[in-house]
Amino acid sequence: MKKFLDINIFLRFIDGEKSSGVFFNDVIKGKETYWVQTLVVSELVWVLGSQYKWNNEKIADYVGGVLRTNNLKWTSECDLCRAIEWFGKMKVKYNDCLIVSAMGDGDTIVSFDHEFNRFPWIKRVEPKDLFGK
Repeated sequence: MKKFLDINIFLRFIDGEKSSGVFFNDVIKGKETYWVQTLVVSELVWVLGSQYKWNNEKIADYVGGVLRTNNLKWTSECDLCRAIEWFGKMKVKYNDCLIVSAMGDGDTIVSFDHEFNRFPWIKRVEPKDLFGK
């Protein structure tokens, strides 16, 4: 079973949220591999520029570091048709539907976003749920 990361994990780390900091220290130490849908990079670049008001150089430096993290694996796999169907029926953000479309039955998403709980074939956990595992 794969574990995927949502954008809010990266943003909470930037904001200094403690459990995200502990979680990323574990990721960097190589305790486990996590998957990230490539659209999360686009979301991250956009949020850092528009909401955090970071300049392009700072964004490129931070995101470049994220991209080079050894235990993060990147996938652009998604099912656009299933994602738009879920978006229409389940009242979930489209990008979240795209992330789930890359996941298999029983995979896990590490996220603070409770909307992922609407997908019964995946499991949502928060960073604090993974400490010591």
